[in-house]
Amino acid sequence: MSAHGTGVKRQRSFSLISSPNTSDDSSEATGKSARSSSKKQKVDWWKRSIIYQVYPRSFRDTTGNGIGDIKGIMSRLPYLASLGIGVVWLSPIFTSPMADFGYDISNFTDIDPIFGTMEDFDNLLREAHGIGLKLVMDLVPNHSSDEHEWFQKSVDSVDPYTDYYVWADPIGFNETTGDPLPPNNWLSVFGGSAWTYREERQQFYLHQFLDKQPDLNYRNLNVQIEMQNIIKFWADKGVDGFRIDAVKFLVEVEDLSINEPLSGDPSVQDPNEYEYLSHPYTTNQNETFDIIRQWRILLDQYSESKLLMAEATYTAEEIDIVMRYYGTEEEPIVDFPFNFNFIDNFHNRSDVTGYSLKYSVTEWLDNMPEGKWPNWVLGNHDQPRIASRIGKDLAEALNMMTLLLPGTAVTYYGEEIGMENTFVSYEDTQDTAACIWGPERYTEFSRDPERTPMQWDNSTNAGFTNGTTTWLPVNENYITLNVADQEAAEQSSIQNYKDLAVLRKADVFFSGGIAYPVITDEIFSYVRYIADSLTYLILINASEGEITANMHSNANFELADTATVIIRTSTDTRDATAPGKVINLEAVPLLPGEGMVLQVSGHIRCLDTSGDWTHQVSGHIRCLDTSGDWTHQVSGHISPTTDRVRLVATGYHSGRSSQIACIFLTSTPSTKMLAVTLAFALLPALATADTAFTSDLFSSCNAKWPSDKWSENEDNRQTIANNGAYTVAYRDARAIESGVTCPKLTLNSPGGNYVYTYKDASGADQSVTGNLSYDDGVFTLEDMPTGHFGTNCPFFGSKCSAKLRPTYGGPNGIHFMTYTNFLIFCTRNSYYLVPPGTSDSNCDAC
Repeated sequence: MSAHGTGVKRQRSFSLISSPNTSDDSSEATGKSARSSSKKQKVDWWKRSIIYQVYPRSFRDTTGNGIGDIKGIMSRLPYLASLGIGVVWLSPIFTSPMADFGYDISNFTDIDPIFGTMEDFDNLLREAHGIGLKLVMDLVPNHSSDEHEWFQKSVDSVDPYTDYYVWADPIGFNETTGDPLPPNNWLSVFGGSAWTYREERQQFYLHQFLDKQPDLNYRNLNVQIEMQNIIKFWADKGVDGFRIDAVKFLVEVEDLSINEPLSGDPSVQDPNEYEYLSHPYTTNQNETFDIIRQWRILLDQYSESKLLMAEATYTAEEIDIVMRYYGTEEEPIVDFPFNFNFIDNFHNRSDVTGYSLKYSVTEWLDNMPEGKWPNWVLGNHDQPRIASRIGKDLAEALNMMTLLLPGTAVTYYGEEIGMENTFVSYEDTQDTAACIWGPERYTEFSRDPERTPMQWDNSTNAGFTNGTTTWLPVNENYITLNVADQEAAEQSSIQNYKDLAVLRKADVFFSGGIAYPVITDEIFSYVRYIADSLTYLILINASEGEITANMHSNANFELADTATVIIRTSTDTRDATAPGKVINLEAVPLLPGEGMVLQVSGHIRCLDTSGDWTHQVSGHIRCLDTSGDWTHQVSGHISPTTDRVRLVATGYHSGRSSQIACIFLTSTPSTKMLAVTLAFALLPALATADTAFTSDLFSSCNAKWPSDKWSENEDNRQTIANNGAYTVAYRDARAIESGVTCPKLTLNSPGGNYVYTYKDASGADQSVTGNLSYDDGVFTLEDMPTGHFGTNCPFFGSKCSAKLRPTYGGPNGIHFMTYTNFLIFCTRNSYYLVPPGTSDSNCDAC
């Protein structure tokens, strides 16, 4: 596009490019299969690490000028290592005029003198690697500083820089003033128009942030090559990865005449605020994903794994979009986009409940592409500190939660001691994005309060500097809230952080499963479990009052009677909850906002046909997935030809064994036994079945597996929709203890009823018929007798209505799935599998 073109539509087209200094042949060598295999051979070290964000200006000053520097970071590397973190992520330290404190870069391959020299950086990198820490840098690819050489030459239309930035002609001129009008209504994130006019070119340039941060034009092939060369420069130095800043803004629509629509957000009335509009034409364009994919390919060429993280803010409606940044197994993009659920969902204490915490966890896990890795973020340099949003007590508990969830935890400097926001007056405010709103509104937009100096000790200026001033004021609470005091204390937030960092190294937290025993307004809880490992219960009181948590009441699955305290919130000094104490899980005392980590007794084991213990699962177990592995738990394959597979659950009922036996799927003589590998296909089909059938297969408790009705040919499958009912027989230890034998359950659809039969203590046949309803994937069996499933129907929930769910979406009931030659009957208690052709399928013998 010429410097003074008449149109507003850019003529440059987008195309993928190979990595810099890579020939066509070598580019082909980085194809899908080659990239996938080489990636799998590397160790993804970041999966086992805690990532710690350092905001360099505020970490440690060694020159006395009140601004943190590289040598200050290096002086605190032993501290960082002592925390148990594995990755240090540095906010920008590149050459910059500091209009946005380093996010306006005038030289992408040099260090700003405020922070030190390139030699200082090389020393920092070497020292960090020497003590086992990885170093990750911010990559700010969307824009540069307006003082960058590229922009200066672009303003003057000097090739090849003429179209390095996004330029557009005025759409017209103001009839009164004669001022040029921008090409569209696009807004800057920091407020006001995203366009600024330059007389030299008689054109507007795009800036989605400050006017001193012009957007680069990624439809220009040369810009793509420049950024790849920048990435390669730092990766060649040994940097271990990058956090990509503002990634969703990378590419805009090509037609710059298109206006963005109104957001309709009633809370935003100022048309200059970014949220006044929706932004479908300036964010998350398809070309953005293609460009980052090229960066992934470039980094994968290095012998050691390089971490690639993406900052892509999102709304609740955009969760699917942010997940696209993961890419696919065949075409990975970033290792993970940042998960901002705990920032976006929790603005104050009233937002936090057990339900909202669970939602914030499961929304990410449930939407994440298969095989990808989660991450958890509580705060950063752009958001108010977690302790100020929800309270110091609960902030420590959420640290506990994120450090033990599946995935990588990200800690913003000072969170380990519970640092809070600092009040910064308008006169002391440094954040340009806040100052532009004036003294009346600056506090709505200022990011300074969460960026104040690290509080190292109770000396002058919190030990941050030996000088007399600091670039932002130190929080007045540094006298009592600082690293030195907490490290010296017997019990503190930082001591808990270190203990949690050690605990999370256990395999159960790296690769174990997760389940949620009790969720209420006040309680958030989850267990972590895996084969050959202890089971851990993480329990949080989300309320502002003391509670006594009963982990057996309304539980989604049953835990042992007691558990041992491992870690508790540092404000709890009671002897009854001290680490090492055994607590009754029916009465766990929790202070307001308290978090607690407990070790739960009990385990589940699996017997193979030889009687050996093949696997051990702690605490909980799930159904087989379609590959034959125990989902999230026991690795390995269960052969369809095995004569018998037995699962016995222990530890759930005060050490009593409980088992379910003899599970069959039955059909009419005219049909074959259902054989499918598609999991969770059973129950939904019943909702649309158009015929019902009955079976006398279970006329006695000695029913045999109907092997003559089984199709071992996977291609000869039948849909359950052709059948209207099925029958299962099972045995539960608690039912047997009360004298009930041979219980059987038949579901009839679309007849809309179920039949439950059993023999009572006297041996007399009993039968219960109730209503069978189906809604949103859940079957409800109303008026189920209580005595046969334990007090208050523990298999089916506190209300005596059985909930039958086709997936493991919520463990409040019986779950069914099919796996090749097995039907698995799942409850919260235990499981039993009977393969076809078994010589002895007598219920009692099971």
